[in-house]
Amino acid sequence: MNLVKALVVGIASLGASYAYAADATNSIASLRYFSETTKQMQAHFEQSTYDASGYLTDESTGVFFFNRPNQFRWVYETPIEELILGDGEFLWHYDPTLAQVMRQPQPNSAYSPLLVLSDYEMLMGLYDVTVGPSPSQIVLLPREFDAPIEQARVTLEGGQPVVVEWEDRFGQINRLIFSQIELNQPLN
Repeated sequence: MNLVKALVVGIASLGASYAYAADATNSIASLRYFSETTKQMQAHFEQSTYDASGYLTDESTGVFFFNRPNQFRWVYETPIEELILGDGEFLWHYDPTLAQVMRQPQPNSAYSPLLVLSDYEMLMGLYDVTVGPSPSQIVLLPREFDAPIEQARVTLEGGQPVVVEWEDRFGQINRLIFSQIELNQPLN
């Protein structure tokens, strides 16, 4: 009886391993497809920031837009209104409370785990890409020693990134959860 039980468990785990490997392959293929076919994206977001001990330090919500390759807009709605815009050349930060606009050169998208998702070749050149603890999660480990992030994780559902989180060199974790995702539609 123990032999039969061991065989059943062994076959079941082999099947589960095969399914995991198939899903893992599909998640990386899905990420590539998303990256290569998505020209525009619009989504609502919830952003949470945790310190190195796991304490929640900040929460915000809003709407995110990107237009490939390097244009994006973050419209923060809560807890305070704020607008961050990247036009491909400059990064604009508008604070309506202060009625102030700041402009600086736009950082390289290679240092943004979210924007690098729109360029699969850049992603594969800058990060080691592996499957995470679940087959729908992809882990990105920077190849550069001095990259500003330790790692990023992308969770896909239906071939779309629904969670993107990254950990910086100080152990702080930023997590974005996307909903109401619209792809390749004219942006508002």
